Amino acid sequence: MMKRVIFSFLVLLAIIPTFLIKTSADTRRIYDEDGFITGDVTSLEDKLAETERLCGVAVRVYLYDTDSRGFYTYTELLARFGLSTRDDVILLVITEEYSSYYYELITYGRGYSLISDSAAERILDDSGVYSIKRKDFENGIAAFSSAVSQEIMSARRRADTVRVVIPIVIALIAGGVTVGIIVYRYKRKLKSPIYPLSNYARLDLHVSRDDFVTSHISRVRVNTSSGGGGGGSRGGSRGKR
Repeated sequence: MMKRVIFSFLVLLAIIPTFLIKTSADTRRIYDEDGFITGDVTSLEDKLAETERLCGVAVRVYLYDTDSRGFYTYTELLARFGLSTRDDVILLVITEEYSSYYYELITYGRGYSLISDSAAERILDDSGVYSIKRKDFENGIAAFSSAVSQEIMSARRRADTVRVVIPIVIALIAGGVTVGIIVYRYKRKLKSPIYPLSNYARLDLHVSRDDFVTSHISRVRVNTSSGGGGGGSRGGSRGKR
């Protein structure tokens, strides 16, 4: 009986990684609604999957013709991948509009927080990504995947450096304050009076008076606004080219 349990456990351990790999491989990361991509989509899917693994954020690409289909909302685009605005996602949308091609970067959740405004501009202005404008979708998507990986990994390295440096700076400041207090108290003792001055000088206050001059009230108007919008995490479009 024990041998069967052990054997079953070992078989389960062998099956689980295969199942996970298959599930990841079956995930659709590129939705080419109008057949823009004529090359190998599988290699692009694999590249996006690697970027997703490194960044820890869903990375997707959607391509469609607005002339025949109109414009989709971001919610509709994400829904094609089984995602929503509450998920951590980075989405590249490629559209054909009046025989011209455009691309837009959309982020939500951690995808929004991991990519700063300046990083978004660098991704959009990357020369490889810009090749999408020339209908070179394969190279453009590959360049987009690489640019996203580079920006997020750089941001994480900077964040790790800050986490290390800040405690050191705080410790140095605390040490400097402590030394400053000790030096101040030592110098104060050196400057203490030798003679008791109270024995040689006296101050008597005979008259005191308070004169009320005027008063005024300042009023500051504070403008408040209430924003609409439903649920979902922070995010949206980061720019279009």
